[in-house]
Amino acid sequence: MFLKNVMTLALILVLVPFCLTGCQKAPEPDTKADLITVHTVAAREQIINEVVELSGSVVPEPNRSARVTSLSPGVLAYVGPHVGDWVAKDQVVARLEDTMQKAQLHQMRAALLIAQANWSKAKHGSRPQEIEQAKAALEVAQANEVNAEQNEDRLKKLYEEQISAGRDYDLAVSQEAVADSQVKAAEANLSMIQKGLRPEDREAARAQADQAAGVFEQSKATLDLTQLRSPIKGVVAERYLDVGDQAGPTAPTLLVVDPTIVYVQATLPVGYNERLAPGQDVQIILPDSKVTLSGHLLKIGMKLDPVTNAVPVQIEVPNDKLRLKFGMVVKARINIDKRMAIVVPKSSLIGSADNPGREVVNLIQNGVSKPAVVECGTVDGDVVEIKKGLHRGDTVTTDVNYELPEGTAVAVK
Repeated sequence: MFLKNVMTLALILVLVPFCLTGCQKAPEPDTKADLITVHTVAAREQIINEVVELSGSVVPEPNRSARVTSLSPGVLAYVGPHVGDWVAKDQVVARLEDTMQKAQLHQMRAALLIAQANWSKAKHGSRPQEIEQAKAALEVAQANEVNAEQNEDRLKKLYEEQISAGRDYDLAVSQEAVADSQVKAAEANLSMIQKGLRPEDREAARAQADQAAGVFEQSKATLDLTQLRSPIKGVVAERYLDVGDQAGPTAPTLLVVDPTIVYVQATLPVGYNERLAPGQDVQIILPDSKVTLSGHLLKIGMKLDPVTNAVPVQIEVPNDKLRLKFGMVVKARINIDKRMAIVVPKSSLIGSADNPGREVVNLIQNGVSKPAVVECGTVDGDVVEIKKGLHRGDTVTTDVNYELPEGTAVAVK
């Protein structure tokens, strides 16, 4: 019995260590090594500006752009300014050969002076000296007539007495007739000078003076057309012709533009046109520059382009410092709306190559990631509006560009 008890005690002593070892708790695994470290941000509510951004090109304002063109054909004798030069309004910038026009003007000036002198004489009548001259001429004619009559009577008696030849008497008769005609002409001339011209003669003289004045002014205008003037103040943008070239109505010489106010021609996606109106402020962003200019929406077109599904728009921009150059492509930014919205950084969004319309964020709750599909709205700078899928205060990752599997444990920095 004693031996049996000893053996039992020995067996207990052997088994006790194994039991104690089997009853110990297993050590916990080190899970910190499996965590993904991420940066996060809380979705917040803020005021956002809904903006539409357009791309357009800079063009001259139509009423501030002009082609310098000759109305009459001719050869250019002078072309002054070059591309980039400023010209004043009405400045002579080119000139045609004008030798023929100048000669014609001199001729028409002489004709005008003659016509004006005749009209002045017809309007004011003869001068006293001319009347006295006409009276003296009449007296001379009358004296000549008396002498001719006396000579005729003398030769008649001699002829009748057969002392003088018949031809002498015939000549005296002829001379008396001539003297009589001269008296009548002198009387008529004196009467006309004293009474002046008839009304119809004066009217004819006036009309001739007016006609001569009109022809003279036409000649002046023809000469002036050889002087090509800039119709506006601006900069020479193009020089099409040079000295010796043939100019004319279909061959402009220069293109002058006023660059201090320009247009930006752009296209607006359909749908936005109903939310915009002429007069709205527009921000113009220059290429490769942080400089921005302010303009305003001038016109919204009515015809939709079926290819681009957009309507044309014109933006007017003051350009006093000439930062905008013609042909330059710029961006135009127009604020459409301002409202409160839930936003997250654009870096929180994760796109899908298989489903481009699907946007996801990694939502972090209790240290675990959960993909959340969101509906995005307006992009305002570095943030994007979240219309559906998040609430204010929700935490999302900002530095993970792929979708974390649901339940992924994360460590937030």
